[in-house]
Amino acid sequence: MGASASGGAKPRRRILLVTYYWHPANVVALNRIDAFARYLSLAGHEVTVLTTTAHAARSSRSGTTGAPGGRARVRVVRAFDAASSAFLRRLLGREPVPDEGGLAPDHHVPPPLVGSLFVPDPTVASWVPWALAAALRLARRVDAVVTSSSPEAVHLVGFALRTLGVPWVADFREPWFAEIDRVQFPLAAQRKLDALLERGVVRRADRITTATAPIAKDLADRYGVTATTVTNAWDPEFERLVANRSGVERRAERRMLVHAGSLTARSGRSPRPLAAALAQLRDSHPDEYRKLDLVLAGPVSDAERAELAPFAGEGPVRFVGRLERGPVLALEREADGLLLLTSASPFEASGKIFEYLAAGRPILALADGNAAAAIVRETGTGVVVPLDDPARVAAVLAAFVRGELDAAYTPRNLDRYRQPNPVHLLERLIEDAIASRANRGTRAPGPHARVGQPGSRAVAV
Repeated sequence: MGASASGGAKPRRRILLVTYYWHPANVVALNRIDAFARYLSLAGHEVTVLTTTAHAARSSRSGTTGAPGGRARVRVVRAFDAASSAFLRRLLGREPVPDEGGLAPDHHVPPPLVGSLFVPDPTVASWVPWALAAALRLARRVDAVVTSSSPEAVHLVGFALRTLGVPWVADFREPWFAEIDRVQFPLAAQRKLDALLERGVVRRADRITTATAPIAKDLADRYGVTATTVTNAWDPEFERLVANRSGVERRAERRMLVHAGSLTARSGRSPRPLAAALAQLRDSHPDEYRKLDLVLAGPVSDAERAELAPFAGEGPVRFVGRLERGPVLALEREADGLLLLTSASPFEASGKIFEYLAAGRPILALADGNAAAAIVRETGTGVVVPLDDPARVAAVLAAFVRGELDAAYTPRNLDRYRQPNPVHLLERLIEDAIASRANRGTRAPGPHARVGQPGSRAVAV
């Protein structure tokens, strides 16, 4: 089981992970909690995942024992979710959950009326009551609970268990208020309740973890608490998925720049800055424009295709469509460079960036001012260009074609963004939470200050 910092045996803990997303859902958000479950299990802990029936195949909607990967053994408990009800989905005009599991195409966008009714989000009515009942049945058999949002209502399960004395770590994959896909509540009373719920979660949790440093800083600034960044990371488990070849042929005498995944999976992200830069490149650097091969590997909407159509065909843009995971990972390694397109949100660091770090290719990040930009700069893995400066982006694209950006790839500090290092940090924080609750329910002394105490801060480790 390993040893503790004091040299003794590391305690084997019973850990409950509460998450709305779990297998077989195929979403980037799942990578984080999957790594938590798997590496905590591999470290010798007994891990139970509490999740929803909404994403499960009909044959596997009862509690089961599963293994996300490797030698990990993870117990899975699925609580009923009204979002999985075929009758209710038909009533609301929603597509059915696929028989094989996963997510309906509209899973992340509740009907406007439904989304505006429930605070902090619709799962507070569709899933949380059943999840809470299941959690209460499990409470006597767990040493700590970790709740991971979004959706934000997941934290209400941790809040309830904490009142029973269960040590609680609240994990924020996204910021609560600043999450750009959240509905805007029409009533002042709803907005006030939303704020009170966030405050209650942040101030009652024994430990707070966040996916990015800006989220931790935001919580520290607004509530005077200590929030620790447990970053997302590349999981070596996925190396086995890398295909021998992507199947995407190179174009002769061109430099291949690859963008993998959806262009605008999030609100606020747009291909427009890229289109403006390509137009600028065509006008100011025609030779480099002809030698650029910009491969877009992922789903493309009609609007996105129309935006970039002037640069397709004989131009630099190629739409190769959605590829399976293995060929995508291979394509990232075959490329001369990797394009990262983000929004202006300071909190954003999409899961794609960690694949890019593992690919070992220079990154061109249209990401100035956000968490993704900070990661690229910290790791020395590429260049960062402001989203709103097409002339500068065009100049960097021209430099890429000429091979001048290769010198910008000087990788360092990559271990922090490789599993299981972030989960080892989470493991220590869980132990801190347990120790703090054992000490008459107070927070442990040291770097984790008492909630609201002057000197509390965000911690990036």
